[in-house]
Amino acid sequence: MNKKTFLNKKLSVIGGILFNTVLIAQTDNYIKYYRNIEQAYQQGIFNTNNDSTIFYMNKAFKEVVNPFPEDLLVTAQAYLGKGNNEKYYELLLMSIKMGLDSSMINKYEVYHFLNAEQKRECNLAYNNYQFSIDTNLYLLLDSVCKEDQRVRRQLDEYETREEGNKYVEIQDSLNREWIFSIIKTKGWPGRKIVGNDSRSFILLVHLKQYWMDEHFDLLKTEIVKGNLNPSLLAGVFDKNSYFFENKQINYNSFLPGNFIAQEKDEEVRLKNRWEIGALSRKVYEIRNTYKYRKKNFKAISP
Repeated sequence: MNKKTFLNKKLSVIGGILFNTVLIAQTDNYIKYYRNIEQAYQQGIFNTNNDSTIFYMNKAFKEVVNPFPEDLLVTAQAYLGKGNNEKYYELLLMSIKMGLDSSMINKYEVYHFLNAEQKRECNLAYNNYQFSIDTNLYLLLDSVCKEDQRVRRQLDEYETREEGNKYVEIQDSLNREWIFSIIKTKGWPGRKIVGNDSRSFILLVHLKQYWMDEHFDLLKTEIVKGNLNPSLLAGVFDKNSYFFENKQINYNSFLPGNFIAQEKDEEVRLKNRWEIGALSRKVYEIRNTYKYRKKNFKAISP
């Protein structure tokens, strides 16, 4: 086996061993994954501590089969900060194979520290990337979300608000039945399954609190599998606490993580967020600036 063949074979590894000493799991526990991501930011990135960033990121990678590309890129940058260009290249290549968006490649000029052969391998990996998502489920989810939004847009067309709310309640009930059946058969239709979290978030934000409480273990299992984003779920819990339970939460805007609890109930709230692996607001917002590749559905979805 010549050197080039050996290198190509080594770089084709994905979903098994993450290059050299960085191992990834054979099963998924994304709750532990997100907890370590939180620590990587709090103890490492926010303190410009590359060692802590690498330590907690590697702990995260051991918890899942497929790490997210944004986390691989951050780890690669930490290795670069320590002067380890080889590890930088290995993690960068893996992040590209996992779906790192071209905007991130350009924004951080990630090829600047690579030699010609490494650049070629990265470009090859980018061009050969294939979306492993359930397109049929996405299309079905998209149609359910459009119907949900249509019913809500027509609220003002009814003679009374109460009459319109009845139709919204009917639609929400149908949505709950649909999402429950999809979870049971395919899993929560989030980023891992349909390519993004934005469409299913429309349904998530309209779930009744009693339904989420009743099916909390089911939702938590979907977080463990990596199907449901825990920060989005935590944001909905916070929204419900603010609007319907009159909890002391400062509501800034209708975005996940933008609910800042006051001193009252904060200890319980933080404990609950830790239980499901929800990221803190600061970590969520910064991590969310790293973009991953999304399939173009513009022809069928607004």
